[in-house]
Amino acid sequence: MKRAFMFIGICMIINFCKAQPVISSCMTSDSIKALYYNDAIDLAIGRVYSVPYGGFRDSIFIPQTYIDTFLNALIAVYNDTIEPASDSVCRLLPIHVHCPTGLRNDRNIVVEADSNLLWTQHLKNGIIPTGYADLDSFIIPYRFTTVRGAYTNQSKINVILQSDSNYNTDALLRQKAGSRIYDAQIFPIGDDSGCSHSHGYHISDSIGTGFVDLTYEYGYDHCETGCIFFKLWKFRVYPDCTVEYLGDSLYDYSHIGINEPTSEDLRFYPIPANDKLITTTSIENMGVVVFDMSGRQWPVPYTQKEIDISSLPLGVYCLRIQNSNRSIIRKFVKE
Repeated sequence: MKRAFMFIGICMIINFCKAQPVISSCMTSDSIKALYYNDAIDLAIGRVYSVPYGGFRDSIFIPQTYIDTFLNALIAVYNDTIEPASDSVCRLLPIHVHCPTGLRNDRNIVVEADSNLLWTQHLKNGIIPTGYADLDSFIIPYRFTTVRGAYTNQSKINVILQSDSNYNTDALLRQKAGSRIYDAQIFPIGDDSGCSHSHGYHISDSIGTGFVDLTYEYGYDHCETGCIFFKLWKFRVYPDCTVEYLGDSLYDYSHIGINEPTSEDLRFYPIPANDKLITTTSIENMGVVVFDMSGRQWPVPYTQKEIDISSLPLGVYCLRIQNSNRSIIRKFVKE
């Protein structure tokens, strides 16, 4: 509730008219650069995936020019001290690109293998080289040498590895024969296009001839199941770091049911579940996505009122069911 009142107060001080371009700066301290550097990388990853032909979609390394372009634009908006909206999105809220798992997709991979092997125990305990030459020859050159977490499901172990560098991990794994290295299977973390705005705040971009548009998005009210309201602020940044505020907009989704479920809403049982989840209403024409606590998505077959989870390892998962105008997320336990 306090955040809602704070947000209303912020909206009251925003100039709703389009502002004139103002001279800003792309120069700042190292601490501010560090604050927005990950955002610049995430936006660069998204741009890599948005250019299917003639771009860098199949490049393992993220183009530094992409990162620098977005970092300069983000800093220019931050340094715009004339437009009140800049203060709102950069200091009062503040808004960043957000990874829902807390792990960066472009630095992390998951290695899955038999938990009874000696080298998998080495990997779990952070002993690298692990002694398994095929895996070591892949993870060491790309510096995936930091263990961020590990969990075991029956006879399989999943170890999350982090690199000190940023990569287009989807392209990296595609170039490694479908990410299979004999006795190990390697997966990217979560979504292959970078970070999402599932937590209610996000920065997106649009590239034009001679400018970069940045849209800062802030969602509020019932964001656990899909925010009801979204406030968007849009800025245009030119190569000389001039910033033009393009205005703001408010989106209200309360009328299409993205809110807390009611007694008539979709529910499923049993919980905990073993082989399948049974839904109370039809999901035949909806999208069904299951993801674990590391952010990895698991494909699951489903029919009109049943979701087959028999192939999932034991553990806690989130189920997202959505169609064109609503989205519902629920946790469940596979036992």
